[in-house]
Parts: sequence; C-alpha cells; structure tokens
Amino acid sequence: MSYIGNNPDVNAFTIGVDRFNGTGACTQFTLTRDIDDAKAIEVVVNGVQQDPDNSYTVTDGVITFDEAPSSGTNNITVTYRAPVVVTFNQVTASQLQANSVTTTAISSDAVTNVKLATNSVTGDKVSPNQISGNLIQNNAVSGNNIVVNAIRGNNIVASTITGNLIADGAISGNNIVDNAIRANNIVTGEVKGNLIGTGAISSNHFAGGGVTSDVLASNLSVSVARTLETALVSGSGASGTINIDVLSQTVHYYDGTTTANVTFNVRGNSSYSFDSITQIGQTTSVAAIVKNTSGGGGRKVCFLTIDGGSPTIVYAANGKPGCTTTMIASTETNIFTWSILKTGAGSYQVFASNTIFGSA
Repeated sequence: MSYIGNNPDVNAFTIGVDRFNGTGACTQFTLTRDIDDAKAIEVVVNGVQQDPDNSYTVTDGVITFDEAPSSGTNNITVTYRAPVVVTFNQVTASQLQANSVTTTAISSDAVTNVKLATNSVTGDKVSPNQISGNLIQNNAVSGNNIVVNAIRGNNIVASTITGNLIADGAISGNNIVDNAIRANNIVTGEVKGNLIGTGAISSNHFAGGGVTSDVLASNLSVSVARTLETALVSGSGASGTINIDVLSQTVHYYDGTTTANVTFNVRGNSSYSFDSITQIGQTTSVAAIVKNTSGGGGRKVCFLTIDGGSPTIVYAANGKPGCTTTMIASTETNIFTWSILKTGAGSYQVFASNTIFGSA
C-alpha cells in the first residue's frame, strides 16, 4: 500500500545541540548521537567555528580534536546539521529537552509506581482524605505520627488497653466509675486509716473477736478494751442533767460545790446512743465525783439514766443515794459508780455504789 508523505515509521525530525567543558588536556568527547560524518555537525570552541577537515574528526559518535580545547565551562558547542529520523517507540531521554514533558503530554494512568523515584511523593502532592486504611502498612504509624488529642474513645477497640499502657498516676478519682472498684481489685494492706471516712465503720464490719485491745488507740472510748480512762474535770459544781459520753470519757469530776440533786445520762455521744454502740452481754462502768459542803445545802443525790431512760438499778449496802443526809465532814467528796450490763435491746442491769470521802 502506498503512502503520501513520510514513511509511516517516521515520526519526527530533531536538531540537537551538545555542550562540553574543555579541560586543556582532553581531546575526545562523546556525542549524544552516533554519527561518523564530521560535516554533519557544526563545532564552535570558545566562540570560534572549527574546520571539519583540519580541526577534528568524528567516528562512532566520538569527536576527536587535533588539539585539546582550552579549559572552560560549556566552551565547546556541537550543533547537529542533519535531522535525525525518530521512528515510533524510539524516543529516548536523550531526545527530550529538560522540562519539556508537561502534564498534558502524559496519558491518564500512564505513570506507575515503578516510574516514581523513592521519596519523590511528598505530602503536598496528596489530596486531602485520599489515604485510606488499606494504603497504610502494618506498624507503619508510630507515636510521633499522631497529633496530640487525635485519638478518642471510639477509636480504641474494647479491652485493648492493659495496665502496662497506663502511666503511673494517670488515673485519678474522677476517672473511676462509681462502684467500679471491688475487694479483689485492692492489694492486701493498701487501705490505711486516712482512707476511711469518719463514721464509715460500724459494728457489723468487725469479725467476732476481730478487735483486740492492742489495735485500739489509747484514747478510743471502747470501755471493755481500755486500761487508761479519760476523765472530764470541771472546776464548777454539777447541776441539772449532765450527759456522760462514753465514747469520749466515762468519769466526770466536779470540783465546785454541788447545790442540788443531779441526773447523769449515759449515751455514746451526741450522734450515737449507748444502745447502738453496745451489744447484749457487754458491760461498762461510769463514775461521777461531786463535792458537797455544809454551806452548800448538805449532801446531794446523783441519779442515773441511759439514753434518757431509767434502767433497773441495784445498790451496794448503804450505797443508795439519799439513804443518809448526815454529812461526815463539812466538805465531802462523793463518788457515784455505776456498772452497766446490757441485758437486751435498750435494757440494762445497773449495779451502783456511793462512796463518801470527807475531811475535817
């Protein structure tokens, strides 16, 4: 089949230019085209055109000068006079000028990953939201690749955070859900006294026989365990109704003259009744020491109530208050002692005595 114009294997003609740096010693330079005709090129050295018959020869794409050109940067210029026939699929990098290939000259999907140099794709070449999970290699993302506060709770798989991933001191009280800590989460011996709220421990928290005297503080007012008692000492006389708070002290001493009969009421303290802090079968003793003078109206009587109620009281011989009003001295000190045995809820048997001390 005949064609009009060029043979179909001919695509284009190109005219090129080579430039070399003279050294003053080198006479041979390799051309970008494989030619053998010295007259197919025009050679200029230091601005002077060279004679192809006398100044140089060309063989197998190598130009050889009769004399070495002087030193210089791009001081040797070789211009190809004859066009080069470029056939289809025969364009090589040497036929392309620098920066001559633009985006419009590249077909869609024509650039594959093997055509990309390592580290040639930078962040500004990637469109937002174009990198999905399947494009990220396993273990490719490290801590310094994550923005601060970028990971939220819904980004964490359930049960994936273990103890070794939590920094010491990172969990505070407001990070713990109410009722989340159970007994098996607490190391033995880690709960100390300063971690227990006032009034948080009641009698049902103690095992039978679990509290002994050696674990009680010296001022703890559990009468069955104390060997030292704390007394309330007053410089005035006793009068009216006086509360004996056994959780604070069980002995009251009044150094002033008592001028009227007095009622002593036994209780735990202002917050706790005596009944609430004792169990059936337990005993405790309380005492009131009062002073009587003949000038103050003589000997007075001290009565006892428990939680405001009147218990059953029996008295030692000649010990009932008021059994005698005759004073043995002008100034007397009377000690009223009550030993209280709890016999039931709110029920007590009290053993009382009254000892009188006098001085002339």
